[in-house]
Amino acid sequence: MQNLVKAKQKAESLIALIDDVCLRVEIAGSIRRRKSQVKDIEIVALPKTKPGKDLFGNTIEEISFLEIRLNGLLQHNNDLSFDPELKRNGHKYKRLLWHGVKVDLFIAGRSREYGALIAIRTGPWDFSKMLVTKQEYGGAMPNDFRQQDNQIWTPNGPLETSNELKYFAALGIPFWLPWERSEYRLRTFLRKRIAMKHELGIK
Repeated sequence: MQNLVKAKQKAESLIALIDDVCLRVEIAGSIRRRKSQVKDIEIVALPKTKPGKDLFGNTIEEISFLEIRLNGLLQHNNDLSFDPELKRNGHKYKRLLWHGVKVDLFIAGRSREYGALIAIRTGPWDFSKMLVTKQEYGGAMPNDFRQQDNQIWTPNGPLETSNELKYFAALGIPFWLPWERSEYRLRTFLRKRIAMKHELGIK
């Protein structure tokens, strides 16, 4: 555990090394919620990419400039390494050590994933769990929606939720600032909404 100021400084110093290879990159988790004590650093990123080509000029998987930058940093910056205890180096999630602090790096594959990813990874955990739980089970997600691959899917396909405002609006809940979010506040809002619908005769 470390205090908020030091944790935020370390997070910002890492972001400074990757900011130019990302379309968007932000601190999430307990730092964003302004908790006085921080265990891990959490960062959400949307990388800049370019189409990949094979030897015959055929388009293949996109090349991530963030991936290239991180590979270089891991080879040449002694302050950055993979976490030896939790080995994760996927395209969507990486577990790193930065100046001895554990870092969870969550990576959006496309712009429309970003809103869901930053909202869920900001937390707190029980608040985020309610965001993706269907209303019939006491959560905020409409029963005909589902959360999958960092997107809200409707019967007509995925919604465009490129930021938190759009993500919360899709769920029909207020946009609270990160440090104002809690399971209790969300649960209270949902109960009041149900009561109001009953009064108005809305199913």
